[in-house]
Amino acid sequence: MIQISARSRRSGLSLVELSVVVLIVATLATVTVPRIADAVQRTRQDMSARTLASRLVAAREAAIAEYRSVDVVFEPGQNRYRVDANGQWFSNEPGVDFRVDFGGELSLSFDASGQPNHGGTILFAQRAVSVMPSTGEVRIGTLADIPTRLQSGGGSTTSYSTSTSSSSSDPESSSSSNSSSGNPWWKWW
Repeated sequence: MIQISARSRRSGLSLVELSVVVLIVATLATVTVPRIADAVQRTRQDMSARTLASRLVAAREAAIAEYRSVDVVFEPGQNRYRVDANGQWFSNEPGVDFRVDFGGELSLSFDASGQPNHGGTILFAQRAVSVMPSTGEVRIGTLADIPTRLQSGGGSTTSYSTSTSSSSSDPESSSSSNSSSGNPWWKWW
């Protein structure tokens, strides 16, 4: 008669143990996959907003350097924008739409001194890029922060701008005394 040792009978996993492991992995996957998808979408929006802000600053700097008017035209329905009349069309990251709030206008023009013809905001789902009407400064923040702070003139004065701006170039030196949370609303890069 062949005798089977206790060790050889327990060398594998039982069906119950395997089922528990599969259940744990499935539970973790259902929790983490949506969070990863949300993080990817937030990253795409942030990248699109930062890219747009840097292109607006470049358009303003080109207007000053070349002493001419530079236009930026938006086509929200096509999810694209163009810098200057003969310029290339730029699109946002896939799946990132935007709205333009320039008082009914879909274009913006910086004159030879860098002043815009009007101010306004380009709205993404979770980010906003604003052009200040009096200075041409370009600011980027969250949707929750921008409307109230821009209307009241409060918050930090640090922004994306050229050296002709009177705002501080050091984000740490700017005060945010009007901020309810104590954190600045802008993003600095």
